[in-house]
Amino acid sequence: MKRLFITIFLISLIFNLFSEISVKSFRKLENDITARVDAPKIDQNGDVCAIIKIVTTQTGFVWEPDGLGIISSDWKNGEYWLYVPYGAKHLTIKHDKLGILRDYMYPLPIEKACVYELVLTSGRIETTVIDEISSQWLLIHADPEKAMIYLDDQFVKIGEYQSKLKPGSYTYRVEMPLYHSEAGKIEIADTKKEINVNLKPAFGNISITSSPESGATVLIDGKEQTGVTPCQSENLASGEHTVQVIKEMYQPSVQRVTINDGQIVPLGFTLQPNFAELNITSTPETKIFVNNQQKGIGTWKGRLNAGVYSLEARREKYQSAKQDLDLATGDVKNIDLLPTPIYGSLDIMTTPAEAIIKIDGKEYGTTPNTINKLLIGDYTVQLSKTGYAIVNKIITITEGKSKELIQSLEKEIRNKNYSNSKRFTFTSNKPGVYLFIDGGFIDMIPCGVDVLKKGKHNIELKRGVHDSVKKVIFVNTENEQSFNFEL
Repeated sequence: MKRLFITIFLISLIFNLFSEISVKSFRKLENDITARVDAPKIDQNGDVCAIIKIVTTQTGFVWEPDGLGIISSDWKNGEYWLYVPYGAKHLTIKHDKLGILRDYMYPLPIEKACVYELVLTSGRIETTVIDEISSQWLLIHADPEKAMIYLDDQFVKIGEYQSKLKPGSYTYRVEMPLYHSEAGKIEIADTKKEINVNLKPAFGNISITSSPESGATVLIDGKEQTGVTPCQSENLASGEHTVQVIKEMYQPSVQRVTINDGQIVPLGFTLQPNFAELNITSTPETKIFVNNQQKGIGTWKGRLNAGVYSLEARREKYQSAKQDLDLATGDVKNIDLLPTPIYGSLDIMTTPAEAIIKIDGKEYGTTPNTINKLLIGDYTVQLSKTGYAIVNKIITITEGKSKELIQSLEKEIRNKNYSNSKRFTFTSNKPGVYLFIDGGFIDMIPCGVDVLKKGKHNIELKRGVHDSVKKVIFVNTENEQSFNFEL
């Protein structure tokens, strides 16, 4: 120790021959939390300043920083505390009696919220005896890896902590939500200390099912879970919890359950129905409505909550069938709803008589005739007799009334101006189209006819009273030709 004292004395004496002010040492104080916890200050950019603790017995210094500036300079019983922004590079130190130390470059990078020590010597010969500080490593490994580690009640790290500490006694604590905390005491001496902390779970889970149907929504302590039954809950703190399941058409159900550490508790719910079952049957083309909402066509089977419902079966040309129904929980009802047809009739006479009657393609005997029980609406009536042109008429049948159709048939003019060598073909985009050439009825399209004489011909196509078209075609007798017409 005496030799160390003499050496420092000589170094200090020699150094002062060249400079009135000099830096003896500069280091980072790894375990000093002053800048971060005890006395933090914020720079102009909103960041936590670093602190440079300048150790000196002299006062009266002036500090000139680099471009980043100095946020604050405080005298603290034997040392100055300079608060500087992170990234500072150098410092000029001035004293009106001791002189100037210009542009001293920091030998270490200046980081946010860190503390550094700068030992300053001046013109007075100072003899400082520094004993080597002994220290040793402490490692704390925590499982789970997101557990929080505290040393002497100060939070230090998540998952793993490693640092050099002075010899002495320290307390540690490791904690994490849904786990039991673990704490202890450790002595730092001359060997590295390593602690492995495995936190024990303070949680369990619930396995939830529902019958007679799955797919129920699950709430635990009022919080909706991500899955529906059957499902397993997220980790839940050990203790008592309230579990509720909700499913449409069933009464909600609630149970309370106690979970122990690491336990998966099976929990089953028997749901009580809160609905009636209804089966409605009608004719195949009938639309079925419940409270004016269409449910199906022909038949519908489904569930409804208890209450009064308006049922209706609708079909074109039919009188709707309606019924109000009062359903109670647990009811099973089978209902037939049959719309009533709305009829009219048709009297048909032709000159001459005994023409074949077809209505929308269905044959109804020969004229004269009365066709009863025709549903209301529009129909295409076709009258045909050998040697006479076919007649097509559109008629409208109304409720409870008899429609009268009296028709004179004209002699058929067929294959006017044709030879017997080749044929033409005629097609259309619609069925039931009748072909007339040069005023004479030919046949129903699609059809073929003998070759026409070369030249221009007038074509007329009829389909009822609404669809008709006239065309002019040109015939070349040397080739077969096909014609397609769109109505």
